Amino acid sequence: MFNVKVGSAPISWDAYPSHNRENSGLSFEQMLDSMAAAGYEGTELESNGLFPDDSKMIRAGLDIRHMQVASSCVTLPLEQEGALDDMLETVDDVCNRFSQFGASDIRIACSSSPRRLEVAGFVAADGSDGWNDEEWQRAACALEAVAARCMERFNLRAGFHHHTGTFVETPAEVARLMEMTDPKLVGLCLDSGHYHYGGGDVVQAATA
Repeated sequence: MFNVKVGSAPISWDAYPSHNRENSGLSFEQMLDSMAAAGYEGTELESNGLFPDDSKMIRAGLDIRHMQVASSCVTLPLEQEGALDDMLETVDDVCNRFSQFGASDIRIACSSSPRRLEVAGFVAADGSDGWNDEEWQRAACALEAVAARCMERFNLRAGFHHHTGTFVETPAEVARLMEMTDPKLVGLCLDSGHYHYGGGDVVQAATA
């Protein structure tokens, strides 16, 4: 039998400042209180200003509620030419902080695009809304390089997080990126909500 623990994430509590919109206004402590009261045993670690900069404060807040850091996510412009060095620097910054909490996995996502946000949920099946072949190749190579960095320097396994409003949203796009990358380096973080929104059959994907 698997010993499964269930965690949550700040975005589930509307405590994720993004897109210049208002959110719940919960403090770090209030969010953790709500998660613990709901029975969650872990939380995603965010680097958007909600969590304290002091790792000791984060650990104390988690320990008193018998919680742990489950994961963290890094969003990167994977297809962007000449951006790999900056991406690796970003990953180093996040992982240096994240790896202190004893987690084993980290999630990597590609940056959102205004063009893709306009067609989210309705992406053309012929690929005309997506990357060209050169961009696909560049994204796959960058993702492998980032995943290798996470494993070699921080002993963190990388799982790719597909996301609506990005260039890896539909089942075909998810499958293509997975086929282009080494499964020993890059796993898949299957997000049931985003996969369904992108036109996928979640049950089929989870049991394949």
